[in-house]
Amino acid sequence: MDSVHNLRARPDLSLPGLITAAVVVALFCVDAVHAGPRRRNSDGPQLAVTESTEFEVTLSVQAGKAPTFQVYAAQTSEGDVYVVELPGLAVANVPLPTSGPGVLLRGARIEAGPRGSADRVILRFADDVDFDATTDKGTLLVRFRHTGDRATLLAGHEEWLKAEAARRQEEAELARASTERLAEEKRLAEPPAPVAVAVAVAVPPDVSAVASPAPVVDEAKETSEQRVIEEKRVAEEKRAAAAAQARGVAEAKRLAQEQRVVEAQRAADEKRLAEQRRVAEEKRLADEKRAAAAKRLAEEKQAAQEKRAADQKRIAEEKRITQEQKVAEAQRLAEEKRLAQEKRAAEKKRLAEEKRLAQEQQLAEQQRLADEKRLAQEKRIADEKHAVEEKRLAEEHRIVEEKRAADEKRLAEQKRVDEEKAVAELKEREAAARAASEREAQRRSEEAQRRANDDVRRRAAEAARKEQERLDAARGKRSAPAPEQEAEAQRVKERRLEQERLERERAEQEQRQKQEAETKVRADEERRVQEEKRPPKAEEAGFGGASAAHRSIEISRPHRFQRYQPPKEDEDDFGGSSSDSDDDVVDESSGRSVLSQVTVQRTSAGARVGVHVDGGARYLVTRRGKDKVVLTLFDTRVDELDVRRTLDARALGTAVLRVMPTVEEDGHFRVQLVVETRGQSAVKIDQDDQILWLEIAG
Repeated sequence: MDSVHNLRARPDLSLPGLITAAVVVALFCVDAVHAGPRRRNSDGPQLAVTESTEFEVTLSVQAGKAPTFQVYAAQTSEGDVYVVELPGLAVANVPLPTSGPGVLLRGARIEAGPRGSADRVILRFADDVDFDATTDKGTLLVRFRHTGDRATLLAGHEEWLKAEAARRQEEAELARASTERLAEEKRLAEPPAPVAVAVAVAVPPDVSAVASPAPVVDEAKETSEQRVIEEKRVAEEKRAAAAAQARGVAEAKRLAQEQRVVEAQRAADEKRLAEQRRVAEEKRLADEKRAAAAKRLAEEKQAAQEKRAADQKRIAEEKRITQEQKVAEAQRLAEEKRLAQEKRAAEKKRLAEEKRLAQEQQLAEQQRLADEKRLAQEKRIADEKHAVEEKRLAEEHRIVEEKRAADEKRLAEQKRVDEEKAVAELKEREAAARAASEREAQRRSEEAQRRANDDVRRRAAEAARKEQERLDAARGKRSAPAPEQEAEAQRVKERRLEQERLERERAEQEQRQKQEAETKVRADEERRVQEEKRPPKAEEAGFGGASAAHRSIEISRPHRFQRYQPPKEDEDDFGGSSSDSDDDVVDESSGRSVLSQVTVQRTSAGARVGVHVDGGARYLVTRRGKDKVVLTLFDTRVDELDVRRTLDARALGTAVLRVMPTVEEDGHFRVQLVVETRGQSAVKIDQDDQILWLEIAG
């Protein structure tokens, strides 16, 4: 029972000892908790804060990928700080090493964000800073640069070092005083020497042992051994008590140190708050000073801007006036150009109207013949469906060709004879005209000679009469003319007037005859030229049937396609240009040509697009992008609905996909065929007697 009591009374198992053990275990647990995340985050993001000698603080964040971040200034109990939030990164338990002189940077720590917000890094600086940020792969660099006065920063750093030294000294004194106070309190609370030892020594021996005198020596020996054991136990208990007392003193010192640290921290916090209030007041005054300077600069800038705006307004007004003058001049020139263009357009319109009126009858006849020809062609195509009929038609065609060759030869001979006859007749007419001219010249010369003789005689008679009158006046015997002389003079005058009238009538008749002869010569020449231009036709292919006694007469013009480049609409032809002639400008007001067929055929080299235009047309081929070719037909209209529809040729498997027609019939007649191709293909233009072909490779 004594041993058990002594174990329970040991000083190392007292309440302070248990508290000390609990504190040690708690410290080990806290250290384990803090050490755990660091081991878990060894492969996670890494942070570091570095301050250079140029007072530039750099926060480096390294992660697996470029982190998302946000930097802003905030006010806390410590003063103005900069907060760097890192959404998506768990950095609350990541160490934050700092390096550098520590002049600009006053503190750096990591805070875990509130529930639902990101972890953040809080940086506290000694003076005003500005920041910028860059990312490179998985690295984020946030740089803070000092923006204030360097001398002020260094002076503030010296004062801060002195304040920190004083604060640390005060904290050390407070810790020492607290340790001494705790040691004194523990000494006063220390219990006296263990009573169990004294009780154990003072216990008398067992009474039963006294009654037996035999084993006295053994009992003395056992007593001495027990005493030795008891002394050893007491010494051990003393050592344990001394160790417990030493631990208590150490715990008291630690508690005193913690108290001093707490007191020093409190005093430092109060001092820091006072310093922060002073710094805040100085910052407020500096901000007010900067605000006043900024306001003054803003007023100066506003005045400069107002002056610059006034100058710009004046320059803009001058520019506007100059622009208005230019616009007025341009309008005047445009009006002059418009009037000139209207005059030319009116003249062109008048000429086009005259030309249209002259061509209407011919176009009507051409349309009738074209319809008859189309009907004949459709009938021939229908007849070609039968094989027997094809063979018979081929034989007849051969016979017709042979006969046509003979007829062509005969017609060529007849034409040569007609030409020789026409030349002979022309020569005869020219000789007759020359003879008539010579006779007329001879008659005129004789008439002129006669008139000259009459004039000589009349002048001689007049001179004689005047001489006679002069002589009579000189003699004073001037008398009235005899009635016979007056009648003779009147008859001479009437004969002269009649002769002059006859001569005028003769001259007018001769002039009319000459004009009629010239008109006839020109008509014969034009008829001969037309006959030369008219192609010969076989007799059996004559109008109204296949009789050999008839001849076929081609009235419509042959199909002829001519490439044409229209003048640009923005060309300035003020003062006249070559585009005023009919050869350079196409009159598209009548639509003399008619697009009757559009076809797409597969060839060995690709495909070809053909157009059949009755009467031929002027055309232009251009590209639109890489996959479109545009064929423009000028002065051309479309009378059939099928030609106006899109022709889909994709089933042929060639470079040509579709042919899309666009018809203009409002201000002028014009047809555009947009050929859509597979990519960019080479285009070659070819034509025969009937169709214009666009050869498209691919």
